[in-house]
Amino acid sequence: MNGSGIIEVTGESSVLDTVEHLEQLLTERGTRIFAKIDHSAEAKACGLALRQTVVLIFGERKAGTPLMAQHPTLALDLPLRVLI
Repeated sequence: MNGSGIIEVTGESSVLDTVEHLEQLLTERGTRIFAKIDHSAEAKACGLALRQTVVLIFGERKAGTPLMAQHPTLALDLPLRVLI
């Protein structure tokens, strides 16, 4: 983890393969995927170039909801996000 609290991991697979694998793992574990944002596809749609960049937003509603009820500012950090 760097000083910003972000954990960086270098992978061997492509971005799209990594996204697919992570989606499969999350789904198998019953974790809800709230959104998949493909920034590179959106950039391409308006004529701009951006290397493959995908954000997955995911979480456990039964775990996150009670935490946010007790500590409302946790809603700034939940659900979890991963940038691939």
